[in-house]
Amino acid sequence: MTQAINNHRNSLEELACAIDWSEGEFSFIFALCNSTSLQQQIILSLETACSLQIQQMVLDQSVGTLFQTIQSEISQAPPQALMVVGLESVNNLEKLLVGANQIREEFREHYPFPLVVWVTDQVLSKFIRLAPDFYSWATTVHFAIATEDLIHFIQQTAEQIITQILKDGATRFLDNTALNREIGHSRRTEIESAYKELASRGIRLDPELEANLEFILGRTADCCSDLPRHHYERSLAIWEEDINSKFKIQNSKLSIPNPQFPIPNSQTTKDKGQFSILNSQFSILNSLGCLLYCLGTWWRNYAMQNRAEYLSACERAKAYFGECIEVFEQGPQPELVAKFINALGDILERLQHWEELEVVGKKALALHQTYANPFRQARAYGFLAEVALAKSVWSEAEDFAQAALAISDSTIIDALLPASSEINSSLEWVRWFNQSSYLFALARAQKGLVKSNESRKNLETALHKTYPHFEPELYLGILKELRACYFQQGQYLTAFEFKQKQRSIEQQFGFQAFIGAGRLQPSQQVTNLIPTDAKPAGNIAPEIAASGRQQDIKRLVERIGRPDYKLTVIYGQSGVGKSSIVQAGLIPALKKQTIGTRDVVPIGLQVYTHWLTELAKAVSGSLAEVGNLTVDAATLSSTTAIIEQLRKNYKNNLLTVLIFDQFEEFFFVCQDPTQRLDLYDFLRQCFNIPYLKIIFSLREDYLHYLLDFDRLTNLDIINNNILDKHIIYYLGNFSTAEAQSVVESLTKKTQFSLEPALIEQLVQDLAGELGEVRPIELQVVGAQLQAEKITTLAQYQEYGTKEELVKGYLTQVIKDCGPENEEFARLLLYLLTDEQNTRPLKTRADLTRDLQLLKGNLGAVSDQLDLVLKIFVASGLVFLVPETQGDRYQLVHDYLVTFVRQQKTAELIEELQEAEKQRKLSEAQRRLSEQKLNRFLKRALLASVAAVGIMTVLALASVELALQWREEVDLASQARRKAQNVQEDQIRALSRFSDTLRDNSAQEFDALVEAIRAGKQLKEHRAQPVVRSQVIAALRSAVYDVRERNRLSGHSEGVISASFSPDGQMIATASKDGTVKLWNLFGEELQTFNAHQEQVTEVRFNRDSYTLATTSEDGTVKLWKIDQ
Repeated sequence: MTQAINNHRNSLEELACAIDWSEGEFSFIFALCNSTSLQQQIILSLETACSLQIQQMVLDQSVGTLFQTIQSEISQAPPQALMVVGLESVNNLEKLLVGANQIREEFREHYPFPLVVWVTDQVLSKFIRLAPDFYSWATTVHFAIATEDLIHFIQQTAEQIITQILKDGATRFLDNTALNREIGHSRRTEIESAYKELASRGIRLDPELEANLEFILGRTADCCSDLPRHHYERSLAIWEEDINSKFKIQNSKLSIPNPQFPIPNSQTTKDKGQFSILNSQFSILNSLGCLLYCLGTWWRNYAMQNRAEYLSACERAKAYFGECIEVFEQGPQPELVAKFINALGDILERLQHWEELEVVGKKALALHQTYANPFRQARAYGFLAEVALAKSVWSEAEDFAQAALAISDSTIIDALLPASSEINSSLEWVRWFNQSSYLFALARAQKGLVKSNESRKNLETALHKTYPHFEPELYLGILKELRACYFQQGQYLTAFEFKQKQRSIEQQFGFQAFIGAGRLQPSQQVTNLIPTDAKPAGNIAPEIAASGRQQDIKRLVERIGRPDYKLTVIYGQSGVGKSSIVQAGLIPALKKQTIGTRDVVPIGLQVYTHWLTELAKAVSGSLAEVGNLTVDAATLSSTTAIIEQLRKNYKNNLLTVLIFDQFEEFFFVCQDPTQRLDLYDFLRQCFNIPYLKIIFSLREDYLHYLLDFDRLTNLDIINNNILDKHIIYYLGNFSTAEAQSVVESLTKKTQFSLEPALIEQLVQDLAGELGEVRPIELQVVGAQLQAEKITTLAQYQEYGTKEELVKGYLTQVIKDCGPENEEFARLLLYLLTDEQNTRPLKTRADLTRDLQLLKGNLGAVSDQLDLVLKIFVASGLVFLVPETQGDRYQLVHDYLVTFVRQQKTAELIEELQEAEKQRKLSEAQRRLSEQKLNRFLKRALLASVAAVGIMTVLALASVELALQWREEVDLASQARRKAQNVQEDQIRALSRFSDTLRDNSAQEFDALVEAIRAGKQLKEHRAQPVVRSQVIAALRSAVYDVRERNRLSGHSEGVISASFSPDGQMIATASKDGTVKLWNLFGEELQTFNAHQEQVTEVRFNRDSYTLATTSEDGTVKLWKIDQ
């Protein structure tokens, strides 16, 4: 110990001298110490040892830059010396260090004083790796900790953690909160450093201390990894060996073996004598009980985060919690059993082991009444309510649930833990959350007692109190019950919305492998942390990560990081997953991204009815979530205010990405071009803000709307060419390999495992002749596989084809419309087909007219049509096609047409045929009346003038009939003109798109395809001469002016450079993948050079055409001889 004191004294003197010698000039000094308490002692001693006055600065966890933070701290007056503390607690330390290294000269120029930075071993190693240049300036003073102090520190920390766990007991969601109060972030770092330091000194700890150290390391490790379990299991093994050796207990087994061993039956009564000898050593029992509880908690959390292993993991948690209770029952503190028994009850409820839960629930209730804790007592009543529900004893379940709610409402939490204000606030939230489970139990009991209104109200209250990322099973259960409740009450649209929400949550948390026609959302992890105002950030959806879409995300992020890409336009066919890749892939990836030294703030917009208001909300929400900045959306009420905020983002070292998803909706909302000018001008200003990028995402057939930008706005920064080949980014269907990867990945992470042969056959069926798989179809078919519980190829073949699965999905959506609307829904689907077995586009007015012929009552038809159309569109069975002259609807796919027409009953078809027959008969009668009238008028013209009176009467009659006939003719003419205008708009748009593609030299072949599409439509439909001229001109240019010779495909990444040989016979291409390829003029690959370790930037031929020169970002130039 004396040696340690002398070492500390010498290090203190060295640090004080280093500070004093640097008076008036910049110097960089590391004070290396792994102990917070020792650091505080040194800082106090330094005040007297150093002649300079030292200003201390404690870093906040959220700081992003060291230089600017110091600048703000010393803005009033520069100090004589500055000491920085808390670097080890900074959340994004890597980014901070990289930024400091890049601007290290700024420190020397602006800070003429010694800068002392306290670091740990871990922080110092990061400094060396991430800021090597800055580190090279530093002087390091090391304050070592004595071995005795390290051992004492470990023992003290273990006692503190165990004491706190025993005090708090088992409570929902409080494990990590309690941990933060137990040791905190800096203390955890000290523990890890102490562990490494003792190991480096070759110090061997006694078994009890070693077991405690492993326990502490388990508590401090990332709870979502396997590391805590490994530490806990090592701790348990050490305890077993130590107990056996000390007390000569043979065959003592306290642990639960790891997964490859069978799980012991926790209900088996152990030989109590094995533990009687330990009664005098109750501190060991307490340590063991806490350890077993932590192991059970780890397995419970693992079960919630890994659905494929849910049941087996819950069984392990049950065994550990049972062992925990048995250990506490052997000690002298029976109140500890009361504190931890609810954890066992919780896992029994998850496993639906109702008989065991009833025993544990009654035991828990008695304990909580003895050791008064109303909070836990309410939870015990909740257990008993679940048991009664499982037995369908509705009145008893209602009584238990009401008792739980009454106790929970009346409990004063401050009386439970008066000395722990932080945990009290957490318990307040947990009480509020627990009440949702009691309300859920009460609502189900009331449903059984036919108290429908009370049940629905309690379900809605329970849903409001529940968060899916804390208890997804509870949240899903409430959604399922609400859906059934509203369906039973005839509110089918609300019921369907709850069903869609249920599907979405199941996809996000891994309960379902497929989502159907719904939109993908970022995947979520269940967490037991206390919620804050911000919800936990989502991860990239596994569907995207498993397929080639991950490469698309990577390329899009690379574009955002490059200064020459201010704008990106993502386009593709309907159903390829543009919105899914944006919402579930790109945005989650950007939220975790740092580009250069800047955090990325993605701001997404999908609704354009009041785009300015929606954008203000999006800006405010994104800055709060990613940038930790509070900006009131109400202050962003104008484009000027938003532009100013975006400029502030740039100054705050942020990179902003504005993402306009489903951007075609903007053009349908703002049909008048003058309405669009405000957004155009706003975007023009955005292009001039540094570190701001813009992304549009829209369907391929609406790309031409973007040409308005070029026509109405000056966009010099993108050369007034918004559809330039460097701007547009195509998103296509899945390849078969990508589709197979998606299916394998999704089913692997859920409890829905598919036979490999089934996956292969399914992908082949989905790909068809084109060899591509539509993402929406993959999700729909997969969802029906799961609904029908089809997991083998034999079951799939017995069920039918992929068409049969889609038909099953269709039938289920029809049922979602309600029993009284099923026939109407089938009729509506039938009207979305025609006799040619095609899928005509129909407006709502078209459908209303057709339905009215059959139904008669316009009001009833209109109400039913609104309901069924909304459900069909939301389910993905029907596409809503926005158009300027009225939205149109279309069945999702051709192969549904035959099935839809076959599903109609003979009576309905007969009814339709009869209606058509009556229409034709009425038309024939009208024509006959007109013919008779004409003959009569001819005879009347030969009559005498005396017949004028009769003539007048007949003339009036003929006028009335003529007017009626004229009105019908005008209506038909208007409809034809309207249809013709729509068709001409489409033809004109295809022609313009062809011209645009032709202007891009790399897309001449695509221009030809679009021109041919326009020509085919022109051939099928009449059009005005000017439209015909436009299409013919586009075709002529595409056919005669453009010829695509070959496409050279072979590189795995983008091509950067290409060169023709001087003799004109070969082409060399250089790629980002580090290779150079040689081709002949027929597109055949002649030779490949694995040229460089990094991307090749240039390739050129020598004059002899047989030597190549290449340059690369790896800093080399190489010459290559071509094989002759």
